[in-house]
Amino acid sequence: MKKTPGWLLLSLLLLAAGSARAQGNGLTLTLDSAVAVALRVSPRTLVGNLEVQAARQLRRTNLNLPNPTVFVENPTAERFVGGFTQTTEFPTVYTRQGQLNAARQDVAEQARLAGRTEVVRLTRQTYLALQFSEARLTQLARQDSTFAVLNAATRRLRAAGEIDLLQAVSTDADARQVRNQRRQAQLDQQNAQRQLRLLLRLPEDAPLRVMPLGRLAAPPVPANAGDTSLLRTNALLRLEQVRIAESQQALRVERARALPGLSFGYLNQGPADAKLYTGVQAGITLPVWYGAYRGQIRAAQTRVALARAQYDVARLSTSSAYLQALAEFQKQTENLAYYEETGLAQAATLASTGARLFRAGETSYYLYIQSLNQAYQIRQTYVDALRSYNEALLELNYLRGE
Repeated sequence: MKKTPGWLLLSLLLLAAGSARAQGNGLTLTLDSAVAVALRVSPRTLVGNLEVQAARQLRRTNLNLPNPTVFVENPTAERFVGGFTQTTEFPTVYTRQGQLNAARQDVAEQARLAGRTEVVRLTRQTYLALQFSEARLTQLARQDSTFAVLNAATRRLRAAGEIDLLQAVSTDADARQVRNQRRQAQLDQQNAQRQLRLLLRLPEDAPLRVMPLGRLAAPPVPANAGDTSLLRTNALLRLEQVRIAESQQALRVERARALPGLSFGYLNQGPADAKLYTGVQAGITLPVWYGAYRGQIRAAQTRVALARAQYDVARLSTSSAYLQALAEFQKQTENLAYYEETGLAQAATLASTGARLFRAGETSYYLYIQSLNQAYQIRQTYVDALRSYNEALLELNYLRGE
């Protein structure tokens, strides 16, 4: 696959679905735009398209006749004459072969759809990882700035003798720990950007920004959400289903090939001065070596059983993953609701009340730092909960084929 120039990909990103927009010196890319570009440039998309193209080209080989035999003979020892014979399989074979090629095209098209689904899933996960890393970095940057100011103030208070050594060392340790976490978050963010650039085939130095992390819109959960029959739109299960149909068509082809074939031809057996010296021949080919046909039929029957078994394995695995994803989504929905309804409000109260009481001299410096740490911890846990919720939703939608 020829590599697409970076400038062209940047143009595609800006134009994709009309939803990517430039801001400042970077490119702010929406989730839908990232998916659209990934589908366009992914090698997996090219592989799927080529497989479908090859399957369509095979549809032209439905009537695949053996080559005719052209011969020269000397029937009377006086002259040489020409003729030909043509053999064919029973017409049912070519009908079944056409049906088999159609089934193979269905498999190729469904495999392409399954490949596109995997690209969409990977792009969404990578985009979410970058959103999370940037949200975490923003949170730690604020915390780092706050603790840097507090640490400087602590040193002044310690020099004035207003706090003891333990409080000063504790604040300095907190500030250094936050600074270290911020550095780790910067590395995570850089790696997430590289991953998304790689997926979108962007140059390493291409500026790239994503939308702020937020709750993804979830479709209404049906009352029978735990019913695994909802997985009928799952791309991988649909692929296994059409593979069963393909193996069944292959079995019909093998059975048809055990039928007698046909033979016809032209020949010239008469003398040169005969008024009627041309003739035709017709016959049938007898499948007397039935053992080989029977072996092919049995092998085709085994492949049908294998395709059905593979579907059962895939359905069991997908159903288990779906029930697990559904339980995780329900758990993360409740967890996120707690932070949105209670946790964030408590974090704001801890930060504002702690600062007010400390300025008024109604609480100790140690308790103020403790309340501030707790407030930041709640906010960070909220970011983690938001990511877990979105991950659970993406996995659930993927398994449903949405």
